[in-house]
Amino acid sequence: MSDALPVISAHYAEIALKGRNRHMFIKRLKNNMFRALVGEPVRAINHVESRLLVRLEEAGALDRVAEKLQRVFGIQ
Repeated sequence: MSDALPVISAHYAEIALKGRNRHMFIKRLKNNMFRALVGEPVRAINHVESRLLVRLEEAGALDRVAEKLQRVFGIQ
């Protein structure tokens, strides 16, 4: 059994087209993701290039978290 914790890679679309205020849109998207995942075992949400990585505490929550993220506006 692997000790690696699961990670979900969430891609976003139109935010990449924004100019100097892109960081504000990314921050808003991260906040919306955290709100959608309240009560889930989320360790962190990190911005890496043109995606947000959702790091989970337990593998059993992977499908449930992925389903909730599909309802967050701006996630592809």
